[in-house]
Amino acid sequence: MEWIPFIGSSSDWDSLMYELGSTSHFSYAGIASSRSGGKWNVTRLVDLKDDRPVAAAQVLTVNLFGLLTLCWVPGGPCSATTIDARRFLRSLSDHFGSRFVYCRFSLHQTYDEVSADSLRRHGWHQSRSTIGANETFIIERSGAVLADTTRLSANWRRNLRRGLHQENIVSFWSEPNAIEIHKLYDQLAEYKRSQGPAGIPSIDYLNRLFANNRNNLVCVQVRNPEGILIAMRAAIVSGSSAWDLLAAANESGRKSYASYVCAWKLIELLDQQGVDHFDLAGIDQVENEGVFNFKKGLGGTRIQYLGEWEASRPYFLRFMTGLLISRLR
Repeated sequence: MEWIPFIGSSSDWDSLMYELGSTSHFSYAGIASSRSGGKWNVTRLVDLKDDRPVAAAQVLTVNLFGLLTLCWVPGGPCSATTIDARRFLRSLSDHFGSRFVYCRFSLHQTYDEVSADSLRRHGWHQSRSTIGANETFIIERSGAVLADTTRLSANWRRNLRRGLHQENIVSFWSEPNAIEIHKLYDQLAEYKRSQGPAGIPSIDYLNRLFANNRNNLVCVQVRNPEGILIAMRAAIVSGSSAWDLLAAANESGRKSYASYVCAWKLIELLDQQGVDHFDLAGIDQVENEGVFNFKKGLGGTRIQYLGEWEASRPYFLRFMTGLLISRLR
């Protein structure tokens, strides 16, 4: 039996991801659907045993010249056992009608050598270049509390107090405004350009993101006394797990420590919703030291992801297309 198209709704897919124990929000329907309509198309595939799904993969694809299909599986295939690269690639080739196929996926679970060795034995190769982060911080519920101030660093706690003493207004944002958030990211990018390139999510992408994740999005806003947005942060929730999704602050927000107030309010809301496991969605100590230090101050556990793996049909394509898929993202 080969991998076949999934038949069902987005909510059916999310239920399957939860049942199969997905460790990444990228595996769920809302995130992938937000990326469709541009460069990427979304295809959902399942592997069956006794007519029941035992593995599933949400594949973002780009077809080049009708010959080469580039496949990116954020969050990775979801399965209790390691999937075989040759069999998976053959299914992708048959499904898309492409002579050549390249596939890369990311696994947002803690690295261990046994799992890495199993991937190698099943025909996967660790990617030389990466699209996403290789490490993260994870905040776990401590006893009955997720929002535990005792694990904050002294500097983070001090900046939180400073932020709370400002006249800014922090609140849950039930209907996030894509235009305002895009503008905030643009202001953030102006600040960061001196330190390197900064990505700005488009208004269209943000609108799709909010529409597709309306029921599992938690968003916090901070506004100054004049009502102007100066900081925001959002997370996506699935069951008892949550992942950091969006974060931005302008110069006024940074000077008034609004980022600290915003992040802490988000964690308090996640705590109230019963979240036990909050993944801060990636860190890079070298390329983005400021964000690294901010997230480190929250007192989470630093882990290395199992990371990004790739395979191609035929095999030599792997060396030629690995960089290309990074640029298409």
